[in-house]
Amino acid sequence: MCNEKKRRLISDLDGSFIRWSLFLFLIEKLLELFPDLLPKETLARIRSEHLSWVERAHPRGYQNYLDAWVKDVDNGLLKGVSVAEVTHLASRLIKKHKNKLYVFSRELLLALVEASYDTTAISLSPDFLVCEAARIWGFDHGIGTTYEVANGVFTGVRTLPDKRRIVTEMLDDPRFERHGSVAIGDTGGDLSMILLATHGIAFNPNRDLEQEARRHRIPVVWERKDVIAVFRPDERGRLHEADLYDILPPDVACILERRLKRWREKR
Repeated sequence: MCNEKKRRLISDLDGSFIRWSLFLFLIEKLLELFPDLLPKETLARIRSEHLSWVERAHPRGYQNYLDAWVKDVDNGLLKGVSVAEVTHLASRLIKKHKNKLYVFSRELLLALVEASYDTTAISLSPDFLVCEAARIWGFDHGIGTTYEVANGVFTGVRTLPDKRRIVTEMLDDPRFERHGSVAIGDTGGDLSMILLATHGIAFNPNRDLEQEARRHRIPVVWERKDVIAVFRPDERGRLHEADLYDILPPDVACILERRLKRWREKR
């Protein structure tokens, strides 16, 4: 038994594990501390996208808001900022928001740890945020966007992780058992890693991922308030209620079922 290969979990973080975005936590706090980091016109445009999202004025409101930050701001936002200051701030933010997690994802991670999985968190958020969050939440590894550093400050150059390539390499690693691997994500950008795992899950999917889940018959899990609902698409893409044993390895489903039962009994 001690020589058995470990299976792997690969989990997205923002919107899949934590109920917000590590990246947005950071930049909102940075702008609070350093209000002159961005031109007023850029801030006005981003606030307009934020208002469109909170008022549900556009079906892609949240994605447009996030894209406004990522495309218009992220490349140069940290340029010239002290690495020590940002990493200290990142550590404080993670500790402050560490419990703002989805129940299903939190309990799934704990069930997989109990089942001796090797666990990895992967995100487009900065790697110094992702790695600290992964450590606090109990993942074995954290992978995020890397930011170039020179003379103690950020240069503004970044490198985003290629999720498909990284997950392919992880699941092809002969030291681990591919069968029984689990991947979970919430947007179309997570589709490749969800399809690569033997047990992929679309969790609270956006429209793009939901459509792909129906097409590829990927299990869908929704968590709303205190309700967790599990579905499987049929060959025509229609969703049917399912249970944990339909979407996870039996040993993991058993542990997760027990953990969720305990959670429900707390109410």
